[in-house]
Amino acid sequence: MYKVLTQFFDLQDNAKEYHPGDTFPRDGIVVNKARLGELASSHNRLGHAVIEEVKEPSKESEEKPARKRGRQNAD
Repeated sequence: MYKVLTQFFDLQDNAKEYHPGDTFPRDGIVVNKARLGELASSHNRLGHAVIEEVKEPSKESEEKPARKRGRQNAD
């Protein structure tokens, strides 16, 4: 999944307008890796990245709650 960094019009999707914070691509659209790389770099008409990849944390990398060790004395 990608997050839009700056407003742009996707000329490969009927000039669909994207705004900062939007998810790219919109639902129902498939974008190839080359196009994603173009938009995530300066190799596009605007000359700067307009999207960035958002990596979802895996279940294994999520922090687990700390477990209590032993009993505490109530002295």
